[in-house]
Amino acid sequence: MVCNLVMKTYVIIISIFTALLILIPMVTFLTLSSDDSKKDESFILGSSNQEITTTTIDSTEETTSNTQSLTISDDYTTFKVLDSTTYEVIDVSAKDYVIGSVCAEMPALFEVEALKAQAVASYTYAIRLKDIQKTTPSDELHGADFSNDSTKYQAFLTNSQIKEYYGSNYDEYYEKVSSAVEEVLGQVIVYSDELIVPVFHSISSGVTEDAQNVWGYSVPYLVSVDSSQDVSANDFEEVTTFTPTEIKSKFTETYSDITFSSDCTSWISIQSTSEAGTVISVNVGSKTISGQEFRNVLGLRSSVFEVSYNGDTFDISTKGYGHDVGMSQYGANQLALEGYSYIDILKYYYSGVEVVDINSLQS
Repeated sequence: MVCNLVMKTYVIIISIFTALLILIPMVTFLTLSSDDSKKDESFILGSSNQEITTTTIDSTEETTSNTQSLTISDDYTTFKVLDSTTYEVIDVSAKDYVIGSVCAEMPALFEVEALKAQAVASYTYAIRLKDIQKTTPSDELHGADFSNDSTKYQAFLTNSQIKEYYGSNYDEYYEKVSSAVEEVLGQVIVYSDELIVPVFHSISSGVTEDAQNVWGYSVPYLVSVDSSQDVSANDFEEVTTFTPTEIKSKFTETYSDITFSSDCTSWISIQSTSEAGTVISVNVGSKTISGQEFRNVLGLRSSVFEVSYNGDTFDISTKGYGHDVGMSQYGANQLALEGYSYIDILKYYYSGVEVVDINSLQS
């Protein structure tokens, strides 16, 4: 079908608000983590007030300043959490916070060792953010260590929210998660005796990605590892279809200077990919952008994708779900089923790390 005829047939109804809604993570059993690609930049930098943008991070100087050694605070038994809906700052014990985070981030149906791994990662992240707020506080947090806004921080549910979330399964699921948390509470992940930034995602593309290929700089413990067990996930691969009109509308809204030829077949062309399959650069119309930017604009599940044009629509096939860096939650569960302990899982996905008690860093 001729491209200009397609454009006349459809009415442009796509808006930026629709795109944002697609990106906002939902706390459900089908969504294994609050994995918003726009939040990932803030998460990896450990910055609590990082601006949400669709651009990639490429400043080595900025990276160094944000990933420097942190001085562990003395008070690590409680956290101050800003409720993003009421703007009230609430005091939450470390135990309740980690339980609420694990409940929000990982299905309670997962293996106990996977839940433990998630608990240690969540606690490590919380401690890191709390320490950052002590040295460089963010005005938007109003004195809190972080908020429950899952588009900027890891997800968190209060006990009342957990009850509503689990419903009739509350007693069983809460006991399972809380027991797992109690067994590992106080343990953190370190690399060279420094807290790591424990990024995680739902499902890898079969191989996790090096941070260099996603955020533009290397992190020694965030390198590519095999995670082929993820291929068995029910929703490992997804095909999303867009009309030429939708493609043009979405990218024009994001890039005002972009232009498109009359030949739809030339609109999208992948230029380079990493060894793990992440799209590094892609041509869209007259612009060359990163695979991450492409993912953000279209609300795709990952930056590991292929594009085909069948004469009427663009079919975009994605593998995995999330930024593909660090721990794969689905992969962690599969490793647990194979007999891996939570420490084995964490050391598998975060290269060269150790799991230690927070008290050992205090001294």
